[in-house]
Amino acid sequence: MSDPGRSQRERRYATAHERAVLERWVRSGTTPQRTVRRSRIVLMLDDELSGREVARRLGVSRRTVDLWATRFAAEGCDALTKDRPGRGRKRAKGQPA
Repeated sequence: MSDPGRSQRERRYATAHERAVLERWVRSGTTPQRTVRRSRIVLMLDDELSGREVARRLGVSRRTVDLWATRFAAEGCDALTKDRPGRGRKRAKGQPA
């Protein structure tokens, strides 16, 4: 059942190739877990689960589901493997780059 709160514009179903890539990442034992979680989000949305249901099943916030759905719609599979700049631990002052 699709989420009536998601507009047709926001909904992006993965192509057969994208879905195969996402499923391979989920099954692989060497894929980073953050990529696996992001892939599961997209696959569950592709299976027409609501964002709320995906968040509940994966134990993440609805905001996280929306974030990765939006990035996937804009950039495809590669977006799920990258973190945006500004994330992570900041360098200490005086520490070389």
